[in-house]
Amino acid sequence: MELLENDYEQKLLMDLPPNARDLAQELLSTRSLGELLSLRESANADKDLLASKHVSERYWSDLINAAILAKSTYFLPNPKFSQDEIYFLIRAASSTINYPIKQSALKDLINFAKTKEMPVLAKWLEQFSDLLLQKN
Repeated sequence: MELLENDYEQKLLMDLPPNARDLAQELLSTRSLGELLSLRESANADKDLLASKHVSERYWSDLINAAILAKSTYFLPNPKFSQDEIYFLIRAASSTINYPIKQSALKDLINFAKTKEMPVLAKWLEQFSDLLLQKN
């Protein structure tokens, strides 16, 4: 059952095996973006979380990145966001697809997302790029 109401990028979620996808979706629904980023930064996988869905430790990084990408793209563009907040969300999303962002590379990142069959991410990046232009 889909509990989230906004469209978000699901490509990395769909690339996971079903039990890892279930755990990633659970984390997406129950954890904040900050908590997900902290999980990624921790030195070790959370073995208790993995065991709860019978997920191999080898999927830890992939399922955390899938949840971070989905959570990042779940945020709708908001004119009240500061430039720092916008860049934070863009950096969080781009880090999950191994594409470190630089301010001048947003167009390249959008094209990269399109080639990786991530239409929601590409559209989301376009909207946040427009928002950044409005801020300048």
